[in-house]
Amino acid sequence: MKAKAAAASRTAADLPAGLDEALAGQWAAACSCAVGAKDGLAAFLRLHLDFLAAEPGTGEILYGGPPDDETGSFDTAVRETLKPTLAALAAAIERGKSEKAFRSDIDPEMAAVHFLGIMQMSFVYWMIGDGQGSLQGLGEQLLGQFLASISA
Repeated sequence: MKAKAAAASRTAADLPAGLDEALAGQWAAACSCAVGAKDGLAAFLRLHLDFLAAEPGTGEILYGGPPDDETGSFDTAVRETLKPTLAALAAAIERGKSEKAFRSDIDPEMAAVHFLGIMQMSFVYWMIGDGQGSLQGLGEQLLGQFLASISA
C-alpha cells in the first residue's frame, strides 16, 4: 500500500539528472573489459545491479512501474533515459550474432528489451525481499537462462 502511494506521486522530474549518461557510462565500462558479447552483457549486468543496490531509489523510479500520469511525461522520460542502454544492448546482441555466439534468428532489439527485463525483475524481486539476499545472484541466474535461450 505504501509503495503504491509512493509510486503514484512520482513524476518525470524524480529521475536523477544525467541518469542516461550514467547508464551509458556503465555500458562503456562493461564493453572495455569484454572479450566477447556474452562477457559484455554479463559485465554490464553486474555493473548495473551494483548501481541499483547502491541507489535503490533510482531503481524504484526506473523499474517500479509507471505512476498514475495521464500526461505520459513519466513514461516518455523513462523511455528516453533507457533508449541509449537499449541501443547498446542491441549492438552487443548483434555483435554476438556476428561472433556466432548467438543464434542468427535473434532480433537484437527484442533481445535487448528481454535483457532489460532481466535487470528489472532482478531488482523488483530483490526489493520484494526487502533488499535481502544477493541481487547479483538473482541477476546471474536470470542471465544464464537468457544466454542459454539465445546462444548458438
